[in-house]
Amino acid sequence: MLLIGFILGMTLGLLIGLFIFNKCEASETEQDKVTKYIHKNGSITANQAKSIGINHVRSVVCKMKREGKAIHNVNPLGQKAKYEFK
Repeated sequence: MLLIGFILGMTLGLLIGLFIFNKCEASETEQDKVTKYIHKNGSITANQAKSIGINHVRSVVCKMKREGKAIHNVNPLGQKAKYEFK
């Protein structure tokens, strides 16, 4: 009986701890990072995206376009991509 009470107490404590710590944490999506970077700096390239932890900026841009964001590549065909908001 004592063991069951101990296990229930530990489980409850763990669940409360997870709830408290996870409630305060907000993770930033890759789209949020790209949007914030472009608003701050005007544009973003693949190398700049890697500096903020995004390895595939083209995929992020495609997702943003599908969601209706006005973002496009401003460099001519054949050059490395540079993305801005329209």
